[in-house]
Amino acid sequence: MKSLSDILGLKAKAVANEFLDLAEASKNPLTQIKLMKLVYLAHGWSLGLDRGPLFNDKVQAWKFGPVIPSIYHEFKDCGGGPISHRAEAFGTKLSDEERELVRRVWEVYGKYSAYQLSNMTHDPDGPWSKTYDSSAKDVVIPNDAIQAYFAQKAQG
Repeated sequence: MKSLSDILGLKAKAVANEFLDLAEASKNPLTQIKLMKLVYLAHGWSLGLDRGPLFNDKVQAWKFGPVIPSIYHEFKDCGGGPISHRAEAFGTKLSDEERELVRRVWEVYGKYSAYQLSNMTHDPDGPWSKTYDSSAKDVVIPNDAIQAYFAQKAQG
């Protein structure tokens, strides 16, 4: 049975809020697209480093890349502009290990533009490219595919 946190996407939203805090501290505002890619990359690295899923939300293969629907719906009102608010995570907290992973992903990927991150998530050998189907809706990118891809990247 899914927890209320899973149903509402609160853990993914807590990850998004952590990235927003890091971006604010570095005076590097995030757009919805860049935030989405960073949250996806953090989830991927968590899986690829055998730490398990960072959150239980499903990652879907949409036209413009991997999307976590709860994050999309939380920030869609920002359009392509900078995000100026935090997600409603209702007190959901990340562990120190999760926060460290998010911080490390920020250090590595935060310098890239949304466009560059989008290109990275569209790798022809990546989970989105192997899953996306333009004729289907709400196609889920399986965590095992994400894990295998990032585990391979971790091995160099």
